[in-house]
Amino acid sequence: MAEPSASDDGEGPASQPFWNLPLATTCTPGRVVAVNKDFKRSWPTRMEGKETFEVQNPFHQPWNAGNAAEQEEDVLPARLSSDNRDAQDALASPGTEAGDAAGHPHVEASPKVRTVSAMFNSPLSQLSPHKVQDERLEKFLRLINSSNLELDTLRELSWSGIPHEVRPTAWRLLSGYLPANVDRRPAVLERRRADYRGFVEQHYTHAGKSDPEMIHQIQVDLIRMAPVSLFSQPSVQKLFERVLYTYHVRHPGSGYVQGMNDLLLPFFAVFLSPYTGVELESCDVSSIVADVLNEIEADSYWCFCALVEVIQDFFTPDRTGLQSQIQALHDLMGRVDAPLNDHLGRNDVMYLQIATRWMNCLLMRELSLTAIIRLWDTYLSEKNGFSSLHLYTCAALMRAFSGTIRQSKDQSEIMMFILNLPTHQWVEKDVALLLADAWQLKSLFQGAQRHLSSAVPAGGGAFQ
Repeated sequence: MAEPSASDDGEGPASQPFWNLPLATTCTPGRVVAVNKDFKRSWPTRMEGKETFEVQNPFHQPWNAGNAAEQEEDVLPARLSSDNRDAQDALASPGTEAGDAAGHPHVEASPKVRTVSAMFNSPLSQLSPHKVQDERLEKFLRLINSSNLELDTLRELSWSGIPHEVRPTAWRLLSGYLPANVDRRPAVLERRRADYRGFVEQHYTHAGKSDPEMIHQIQVDLIRMAPVSLFSQPSVQKLFERVLYTYHVRHPGSGYVQGMNDLLLPFFAVFLSPYTGVELESCDVSSIVADVLNEIEADSYWCFCALVEVIQDFFTPDRTGLQSQIQALHDLMGRVDAPLNDHLGRNDVMYLQIATRWMNCLLMRELSLTAIIRLWDTYLSEKNGFSSLHLYTCAALMRAFSGTIRQSKDQSEIMMFILNLPTHQWVEKDVALLLADAWQLKSLFQGAQRHLSSAVPAGGGAFQ
């Protein structure tokens, strides 16, 4: 990779790997921005020809002393203890209310999790959201730039969400693509990117694309994938085609299966984000240097491979892993929301019908890209998060809309609602609430399969 050159406006290199930056700098889309010694994070924006600085509010609302008490109740997706008695009590009376008109989740007896004030051991009235974000960013910066990264510490810190400035590097580390030792990272990146280029040359470019039917299937799936301008650009679709076809050839055990294209998307979006100066969905990829796109492509391939390896039995011909996961969801719902489970059974709604896409595509079709990226922050921070925690996330999603589903009168109405959940406008706070409920369920029920099965009403419920 060529050395990055200084930008025209003298603000530093326009494109440089984050892991190679000094501690007192961080990446923002398209440039490197200096952060002062107190890590007062600044965002450069242009206003009336003059550079100003803004800081994003993590609560999506104004911060002032008047609403501090109300904001103290805002929930962060912090880990829940398995001995949380409030959480256990909440499960005894699962929520019955549906989401609100905007589609935001509501669980009547949701778990109590740590608030911002508890998280930082400081009265919330004395804690500004700017300071919260600055302190978290500082922790990530120090950790990622340490000579030998403690991966468990990064996982713990990432569970509640990763600042977007460091997310590309954090995802590479959490996926096992980058090594913990900071000095080895440049060499590892160079070698693995070169390996991927060799795979493409061997299997895609010079092999004449020996499986034209698979190429056609991938192309059809990519057209359906995302109704946003970024992913309708021919160069992006060609990039995805190369990655997915290369994976197909090099992994004959499963090959490419419909739905895998969705799982590649978040990696590409996150790794692209440091180089886009506008909203990602409207980014013109042709303005990005070809060498940078090649690096993003290679990194996306390797992280995608690591993800699919975790859930590979979802994509084998017999789909044993997928069927097992769907059965586990049925058993879990029979324990945590028996009225909903019974309602689905009475109306002949099978979990196989409603949960296959949730499991196969990891809710990519149910949530916005922004929400998915936040969800994957947590999944990547959990060991086997894409399989184990995802099961409980799906259960939490059903609990969030339990009331509305049970008000539906027949199979077609239930199916129409579940397959078109009003969740596309969800923001990070909504995902935080969903993950809090999922972690509660996981803490209480993981490893208790016999207990779950014994709680399912006789007759098999909705899964056939």
